[in-house]
Amino acid sequence: MNTPCALADEEKRNRYLYGDCAKLALAVHAITGWMPAKLHDREHMMVIIPDGRVADASGIHDEYREEDYRVWNPRHHLKCKGSAEVFEAALQPDVLADAYELACGIREYLAETKKETS
Repeated sequence: MNTPCALADEEKRNRYLYGDCAKLALAVHAITGWMPAKLHDREHMMVIIPDGRVADASGIHDEYREEDYRVWNPRHHLKCKGSAEVFEAALQPDVLADAYELACGIREYLAETKKETS
């Protein structure tokens, strides 16, 4: 299910939904400062967007509440085994471009919905 702001390309969405979600979350964090979050019930990372919801490659999700995830602070995980490779991969140009697309879509959506409610 795609929600508002999903990545346009299905192949890219699937890449980040089924394997490289941490790379995308870290790349979005690097661009925006939005904190990554890890879902409690599965191995999936998203980002917490400015309105408090979470988002991933399939877009913004309303179904998750704060108790469904925990903030994943990258600074606390810099020295964890395997983290260096994930952090480095998150900064690759293709991942950053996809993260930028996602972040821009989310920002535009939030700005539009804010205008509609004002």
